[in-house]
Amino acid sequence: MHQPKATTQLQIRTDQSSLGVCEKDWRDALEDASTDPKVTISIAYIRGDENLSFYVASIPKSVKCHFHKHGGEDYSIVSGEGVMLYGKVEYASKGEPGVNHWQEVKVVTGESFTIPEGYAHQLCALGKTPLVIVFSCPHSHLNDDQDRTVLDDSPLLAKYSA
Repeated sequence: MHQPKATTQLQIRTDQSSLGVCEKDWRDALEDASTDPKVTISIAYIRGDENLSFYVASIPKSVKCHFHKHGGEDYSIVSGEGVMLYGKVEYASKGEPGVNHWQEVKVVTGESFTIPEGYAHQLCALGKTPLVIVFSCPHSHLNDDQDRTVLDDSPLLAKYSA
């Protein structure tokens, strides 16, 4: 008997607190943001340690699709609107990671959600202004090539890249 693939629905929450980061702090950090060449968006560190750090990112169009093997990421949309494309990473017979079942959810300022470990994800800005997010994750998510793996863009991205 064929079993449907298990999927996780993102639980969108209202989060006017921006994961506990005040607007002044994320705006000040954003002024010093630099481009992360691996995912092609501007990112700035706000505070934290090896276990949990807070960052702000500006996404003019989209972040490169990627996933993490260790720990989830919490996101809070602090400006703009966008769509989160995501799906559970599965491994082909040759051991290559990929996603067979993509999902999408639109997100707007004031909403937050968590991407579980092992899920590919790609945020795409909608509209003419960049999507700005505050996110928290283990420090390794941005500084450890063993934990962050870039994949091909989600096929759903074409719907939003016009």
